[in-house]
Amino acid sequence: MLTALTEQRRLLKPFISDSQITNVKRQPTFIDLFSGAGGFSLGLMQGGMKCLAALEYSPMAANTFWANLCLKDWSHLWLDANDEAFEKTAAMFGSGETENVICETPADDWLYAPEISPCMNLFCWDITKLEPEDFCQLGGFEPKDVDVMVGGPPCQGFSYAGERQMDDSRNQLAFRYLEYAKYIQPQFFIIENVPGILSLGKEKH
Repeated sequence: MLTALTEQRRLLKPFISDSQITNVKRQPTFIDLFSGAGGFSLGLMQGGMKCLAALEYSPMAANTFWANLCLKDWSHLWLDANDEAFEKTAAMFGSGETENVICETPADDWLYAPEISPCMNLFCWDITKLEPEDFCQLGGFEPKDVDVMVGGPPCQGFSYAGERQMDDSRNQLAFRYLEYAKYIQPQFFIIENVPGILSLGKEKH
């Protein structure tokens, strides 16, 4: 599979830079799965941590992450050329311009690292179609390089605000997150979800 992904990197040349990832262990590091627009990542980056990679399947959310927390010609953007929405997703990112918000010092800098770094890799990819070993190898880091792993898998199937359906396919994504954690074995991991994740299927009727 990795051969195919390497070929995809060649095909996606307009969307990724030629920058080479350097030794990042001088700072605590993290990866962000199901990153959304980047709430987790923003806080950790402002706290002085380096984002080795983030992954989000929604093109709109990933585009927001890319614009605000990445840096064109430095960060790498990864798209799945086999995804049926590839052309549409690629068009959304366009030439890969970024707003470079993460490089600006906020007015209220009560939580802000003086030398904050943009996210190194952003994957707009279906996590069920990307193996953790390929995620690491494409991103240019090894599992041992990851200090912290964060993520918020979809909660719609678990939430009391919804219908709490056992057969909601999104429910399996929480377990996919744990598969990544098992492979990478970070020092710490944080998974954000709703209380209902602990009780789905256990209710008495």
